[in-house]
Parts: sequence; C-alpha cells; structure tokens
Amino acid sequence: MKLKNAYWLNEALAMVVESHYSEFYDQDETFQKGLNEWAWRKIATVDAKADQLSGAKLTTYLTGQNHKIAKHYNKKAKRLLFDLMTQETEFSKLTFKMDPNL
Repeated sequence: MKLKNAYWLNEALAMVVESHYSEFYDQDETFQKGLNEWAWRKIATVDAKADQLSGAKLTTYLTGQNHKIAKHYNKKAKRLLFDLMTQETEFSKLTFKMDPNL
C-alpha cells in the first residue's frame, strides 16, 4: 500500500476514521465540507478561464488544473490521516515506561 496512490490513501483514511468514528466524526465532516467548498470555488475559477480557451490550450490547461486539484486533495487527506493517526495513539491500551537514563 502506497499513500501516493489516491485509492489507498482514501482507504487508509476511511479505516482510521471508522475505527474511532465517534471521536473522529467532527474532524472528518469538517475535512469533507472544507474540501467541497474549496472544490466549488476552484471549479468556478477553472470554468471561467476555460471558457476563454480552445483546442490544445484548453486541454493543456484543464489537465494542469486536474493535477493541481488532485495534489491539493491528496495533501489535505494525508494531513488529516497523519493527524488522526497521532490522535489514535492516545486510545492504545499499550503503554511504555521510558528509562530515565535514556
């Protein structure tokens, strides 16, 4: 499983959220709402610019914007995943005592 792959990134995120759903529900909802709002604004901006282009320039522009959107989504998903994983360690029943000499 590589987190560079959007499918596996989202599967890992779903697994972490579902494992402690009641604790992570609010953060997950905030994450989804934030990305949806961002996407609506971004798509409106891209559409406005795309109306002025045609042919190969349009294709190049839309492909570039698609890559930027995917990169943004993946960056946000990774940040949430790692934040939730860090919080999840608090739920572990395993504890370790650190030797004071270390």
